[in-house]
Amino acid sequence: MDTVLKVEPSGGDGFLIALEAQTARAPGKGCSWSYYVAYLHAKFGMPVLLVAVCKDLPTASWAAGPFECRVGTWTTQPECPRHTEHGGPRHAGVGQGNSEILVRMA
Repeated sequence: MDTVLKVEPSGGDGFLIALEAQTARAPGKGCSWSYYVAYLHAKFGMPVLLVAVCKDLPTASWAAGPFECRVGTWTTQPECPRHTEHGGPRHAGVGQGNSEILVRMA
């Protein structure tokens, strides 16, 4: 987890945004993301949105999940995205020209 932002709207119902830069597929990341969300929720008692910022479409498609935690045929925790944006604003990428910033929110 790279950054955590606390959002407190004037109308109430604050929440946290956990930002994660994801440059490629990473084995076990679904478990890590679930842990981040559970830890932040337990620590601060607020809803948590996880946003994975991806540098390319294949990584964003993978990050959109779903991810599962299972034992044999028993599925204990599916994780699915709430929203995936394919084609956000264009920004300069590391070592290259412009690249699309792709976001996954769960």
